[in-house]
Amino acid sequence: MRKKVKATTVPMLVHEIIYTDTQYFSLKKETLCNMVIQGLGFEKLMDIGKDILDKTKSLSFNLNDINTELFPEMLKQSHASTESEFIRQIFFTYINLHPCLRERILHKSMFLEIEQAILNKKKLKIYFNKKVLDIVPIALERNPDTGFNSLKAQVGAEIFLYEMKDIEKILK
Repeated sequence: MRKKVKATTVPMLVHEIIYTDTQYFSLKKETLCNMVIQGLGFEKLMDIGKDILDKTKSLSFNLNDINTELFPEMLKQSHASTESEFIRQIFFTYINLHPCLRERILHKSMFLEIEQAILNKKKLKIYFNKKVLDIVPIALERNPDTGFNSLKAQVGAEIFLYEMKDIEKILK
């Protein structure tokens, strides 16, 4: 049975960044929260921001199946005294990261696959905006306007920038 994360009080800033990221990545709040838990649950967490004097609001969501299984071990390794403290640490860590790093947490396996293709100069097939494209990835770049990532890639003789959020899948 999936575990429900009890209402954890966090500053409004956490909610604002979660909302912004759900809109940018077209994700449901529960999906984004689970991706954050999965990406940061076993990492060294920060307490930066826990003293923010801001209005607070409850954050609650259901863990997915894998996070339900892993959560007790994550909590144990974190040395947090309560689940609420652990959840707050995870989301304080998440919101203190630059947007390009938050995106990498959410789509870690895709970034690793693209980085390997760049290093090994290998072609990839991507599913981008409902189209299958054969590309040669060149580099990952930060969009100066949004702070999120773009993939610079060659298609035929032309070079394009693809927003990473719009790459739905890397095909085999």
